[in-house]
Amino acid sequence: MHELRLFFAHDLHVYESSHGVTALYHPDEDAVIHYRKDRYVLVCGRGDRPGLDQFAVGTTEAKGLLGTWADAEDGTLSGNPVAHGSVDSTIGLHARLEPGRPSPLHAWFCTGTSMGGVVALQERIRTGDPAVLLDQADQIYRVWANAGHLDFGGLSPLVVDTFKRSLLVLRTQIDNRAAILASCDSDIYAFNHDSYAYAWPRDGVFVTIGLDAAGYADVARRFFRFCERAIAEGSYLFHKYHPDGILRSTWHPWIDLEGALQYPIQEDETALVLHALWNTTTGCATSSSPSRCTNRSWC
Repeated sequence: MHELRLFFAHDLHVYESSHGVTALYHPDEDAVIHYRKDRYVLVCGRGDRPGLDQFAVGTTEAKGLLGTWADAEDGTLSGNPVAHGSVDSTIGLHARLEPGRPSPLHAWFCTGTSMGGVVALQERIRTGDPAVLLDQADQIYRVWANAGHLDFGGLSPLVVDTFKRSLLVLRTQIDNRAAILASCDSDIYAFNHDSYAYAWPRDGVFVTIGLDAAGYADVARRFFRFCERAIAEGSYLFHKYHPDGILRSTWHPWIDLEGALQYPIQEDETALVLHALWNTTTGCATSSSPSRCTNRSWC
């Protein structure tokens, strides 16, 4: 038998900030919680027993401190229970490995707008079985990935599987309030502390066209409603938005090199939305048979 120790490190910029964050160990929940203002993230898991086998919270990105992940390098965490400012945390989960026997181990985040909210989510997991929750999520998205009812003809199973996996990847970038994120990467964070995790109308259009063609008109409809709410008084869309529709950062000025007024927009952000709207709402008019129209939800 061997003992496995897994460590999970979390450098969470709550509310997009590395400052003014608190990380603490919650003894009743046997979990670590990060919070700032009304954003809470609870971190916990289950190895051989419910809860954490080890934990540590500390300071990072300040005074040359690396963070609590370095504390895990010797296999044992300090158990420091609280830190504030620029903080991180690391949790440890243990599992015994025996020949021929599975050793399940689960780790999870619970997010919410209050301490009570994340604790309530944690209780749902602790009183149930994480494997059952994962299976339920798997079934939900299997149903969603097959909701288009497309005829794949003689295409190989590999092509069909790739298509459905692509649908699921797209869905991970779509907010339930209809925003479609351009990307969750952070390549540009290193030089100007920003990212691409915003709703760019142009990028959303490309996804919407594909999903509408695949039979997911409901996603397209919600995206156009998002654009309707975001459109400016001058009947144009700005550069990019938060998923809640609030205007986000931009590098476009309101004046040109000569000081004259100009709109701080990219024209295709608005034009492509109109293009997609036209093509997804005119399917019935161009279909030779209304009964075969793939855009009936727009009729």
